[in-house]
Amino acid sequence: MKQTPASFKKKNEQTKLIYNGLYSLLGLIVLAICLFVFLYVAQQRLATLGEIRHDSDTLADQLHRSSDDLTRMVRTYAITGNKKYEQQFWDVLAIRNGVKPRPLHYDRIYWDFLAVENGKAPYPLEEAVSLHELMKEAGFTEKEFTLLAEAQRNSDQLVELEQAAMNAINGKATGESGEVPNDVSGQQVAIKILFGQRYHQAKVKIMRHINMFLEELDNRTHKEYTSQASLLHILLICLISTFTLIICVVFFVMRLSKQYHTGIVSMLNSTVKDRTTELLKTNESLANEINERKKAEQALIQSEKLKSLGTITAGISHEFNNVLNVISGNAQLLRMDCKDNSEHVDCLHAIMESVDDGVNITDRMREFTHSDRDAANVDFACSDINELIIQSVKFTMPRWKTMAQVESIDYQIDTGSINGVSPILCDPIGIREVFINIINNALDAMPEGGKIAFCTRNNEGNVFISISDTGKGMTEEVRKEVFDPFFTTRRPMGTGLGLSMAYKTVMMHGGRISVESEVGKGSTFTLQFPLTTKTVDVPSKEKIPEPLTKDLSLNILVVDDEEAICKIMDSALSKQSHKVKTVNNGTEAIELSKNQHFDLVLCDLAMPKVSGYDVVKALHKLKKVPRIGIITGWGDLDFTEEDEEKIDFIIRKPFDFSILSKHINDVIGTA
Repeated sequence: MKQTPASFKKKNEQTKLIYNGLYSLLGLIVLAICLFVFLYVAQQRLATLGEIRHDSDTLADQLHRSSDDLTRMVRTYAITGNKKYEQQFWDVLAIRNGVKPRPLHYDRIYWDFLAVENGKAPYPLEEAVSLHELMKEAGFTEKEFTLLAEAQRNSDQLVELEQAAMNAINGKATGESGEVPNDVSGQQVAIKILFGQRYHQAKVKIMRHINMFLEELDNRTHKEYTSQASLLHILLICLISTFTLIICVVFFVMRLSKQYHTGIVSMLNSTVKDRTTELLKTNESLANEINERKKAEQALIQSEKLKSLGTITAGISHEFNNVLNVISGNAQLLRMDCKDNSEHVDCLHAIMESVDDGVNITDRMREFTHSDRDAANVDFACSDINELIIQSVKFTMPRWKTMAQVESIDYQIDTGSINGVSPILCDPIGIREVFINIINNALDAMPEGGKIAFCTRNNEGNVFISISDTGKGMTEEVRKEVFDPFFTTRRPMGTGLGLSMAYKTVMMHGGRISVESEVGKGSTFTLQFPLTTKTVDVPSKEKIPEPLTKDLSLNILVVDDEEAICKIMDSALSKQSHKVKTVNNGTEAIELSKNQHFDLVLCDLAMPKVSGYDVVKALHKLKKVPRIGIITGWGDLDFTEEDEEKIDFIIRKPFDFSILSKHINDVIGTA
């Protein structure tokens, strides 16, 4: 049948209608997907608001119930005198404050099961976390958190009344006179406290802030819930309308022509394929992003570990320096009295050398864990990296040669690939320690013998050092953690600090260190340092001066919480004709300085209750301010520029008396 121009025109119109219908259908589908996503997000937000409300109500209820539990326990104890309820009172308080583990499902019935004789806890214990921390994590507004925190503070104040009641029962001081009246029993006093008007008023203060918190929470969540519900309603209407239009368009297109069905299916398949490809690319991008984030998290964890270790070692270093100061001080006093006995002088000299070694140990501990330590705090020198390698090999020779030959073990040290490289600016001692730690690690990995090879080269402004061994190698898990502090596979012999110290030292030099390893094929450590054309002049050490012979007779106050140090300072300064007064706490030092003038105050920093910082501030409030010297075992001081201007000198423990004498003469001479 021959087709007329009119039929062609009709076909073209049908084709246009079909395409227009398909375009409209696709647009409506995209719109429906968007509306469905928005609807899902709105539903999730509503669910989240419900969870927030539930969690917030639970925290408020836990505070309320803990206060009621405390009241119930202390009142029961006041009436029955049963020690079990006193213990349960303290357990409730300890769980709330995060001192004891929190039971699972603690928001359910718990203490009623323990009220009966030989009662058992219905739920196991979880980790210890305070109610205050749970409040912080709940996502309250500042006002809501303030109200709930105020309720907890009021509850903590109520605990003081409850503790006073229990003290009365236990016969401890409760009243103004500090004793329980003879004509009134402790139980009666406790009941009077627990059922008195002051106690009820304190309870009202707690509940008032909880009510204010619940009202504030109701107002906020109600507004958000109403807004989300309205949005959800609108989105639902739009989605239903969109689906209705989609159905109409589909029905219209199908009625127009079925002959385009194959084409439509092909087009939809193509669309699905494109979307799938897009999703695969997105997934790949997300996977790369996750890997980068994991690397960043590992770096952050490494930094936090070193920071925590630094806090511990700083305290240890301080205590160790105090011990060394006692040893050093007594040795110096003995040396003053034994100048004519060469044998004793030699022994005392050996003791002082040991003290110096101890000081070096504490310095290295601080250097390893000090997060702010960088190249500006270390004496750097222009060094030949090849020479440092040779020195490290010679230093470890007793182990890889002498000791190994005794045990018939053969180690080969290959330095044939050490090439001429440019010098680097570094701390030679620190870099040698890096090489020594890596060599020792390699020897540990080759208990039956093997080979260690060194290679150096220049490349693009950097010096590269490779140290390879033929040892057991490492698994991937061990390789990732090999630079972590205290990580070791050789317990109990290994400490896990060697390679972590090497990592710290290399990072301090602006370099990099990495390791490649395969089980059964050995390991290769690669170090990278920037080249330098600069040189560093090593400052000459100033000779320690002898005590000056100025005719001084000063009134000196020594403040240190260590009695032994006070005695040493008293003896040393008294030998120089000074009048010395010693105290072992900051409070007594402040009171004494108000009533008696001192020419010089020598004060420790870390003392209980009143610290050296507080003593310095108090001294500068006097009409006549004495000269102030700080004597401390801490390596890093937290003084502001303003505080430093108030201090005449600082000496770190342990110290030589001649240095102290020089400082005294200097500051008194400028007075």
